[in-house]
Amino acid sequence: MSVRSSRVMVAGAVVEGAPKTVRGSRTLPLDEDLVNALRVLRSYQRVDQLNAGDAYEDGDHVICDELGRPYYPTRYSYAFQRRAKEAGLPVIRLHDARHTTGTLMHLRGVPVAVISAWLGHASADFTMRTYVHSQTAELGNARASLNHALGRSETGQ
Repeated sequence: MSVRSSRVMVAGAVVEGAPKTVRGSRTLPLDEDLVNALRVLRSYQRVDQLNAGDAYEDGDHVICDELGRPYYPTRYSYAFQRRAKEAGLPVIRLHDARHTTGTLMHLRGVPVAVISAWLGHASADFTMRTYVHSQTAELGNARASLNHALGRSETGQ
């Protein structure tokens, strides 16, 4: 998937433009499940396009309404929060999913340079300061690792 533009709400108006940084424009690999979901979505959009005829606005957006128009950015945020609540998950802002992504990648040993590139950041330092957060369980794992390196048991003896 290629990220070529951003679309956000600013003072109640939709603002669309290039990503904030040069690295914000990027191509990300997608897994097969997501590729298949996007193919199904595209087939629905083709039906919408046929039904709408000349009224269809065939733009460059992945997600759009039945007339090919992009949704307001807030629609995604509300849908994300509603689905999180329905699934019994903590309700967070959609943007916070970026923080979760960075943290999960970090906890699984993905190099920070790769995480930074995935998130479209200009520097790995920014990614680590802003998007990757320590987890209590991981602090315990770090303690155990340090004790092991020092030849100590888990109790510190």
